[in-house]
Amino acid sequence: MSASFAFFALGIMLVLPGFQSAIFVEASSTVMRNNTPECRQKLRESGFFAPVEAGGIYVLSTDSYNWTEARNFCKDLCLDLAVIGYPMEVQVLNNETERKFHGSVDLWTAGTNTFRESGEFLWPSDTTITNDLWLEGQPSTVNAGESSCVNLRKRGLGNQPCSDTRKALCKMQTTDFKY
Repeated sequence: MSASFAFFALGIMLVLPGFQSAIFVEASSTVMRNNTPECRQKLRESGFFAPVEAGGIYVLSTDSYNWTEARNFCKDLCLDLAVIGYPMEVQVLNNETERKFHGSVDLWTAGTNTFRESGEFLWPSDTTITNDLWLEGQPSTVNAGESSCVNLRKRGLGNQPCSDTRKALCKMQTTDFKY
């Protein structure tokens, strides 16, 4: 299955079939965990958006995946599913993705309660997801024994069974990138 991507840069959206001409973000080796020529090339080819206010470089799939497939999609690009750090990031990402999808936002992020006896939702770094990021009434209870993963919605985070399908929001955490 081939995946397609969207490119966003500073509020301008371009859908690039071959990524012939665009601004490329070069990440320093201290920023990009897999800063190899192959990974940099994958990032260039994928299309990405880098809203200054959100402090990251993002790739958004146009295909839908379950949570594990979404994470593998990101890892194939030498990235990972997005960790959302603060409410302003939710707002910026919603604005950018709504332009792309002309409506509702529902994207997988890196958060999950999988393998957590407490049922607590954590980012991969074992950091607890803060309450100010959750939508009212979230996180919710899913079917007993089923893992629950975190998705970005219009005004905050929610959770759904990890087996559901959504688009992937991949992120390279960065505060130091150059054009």
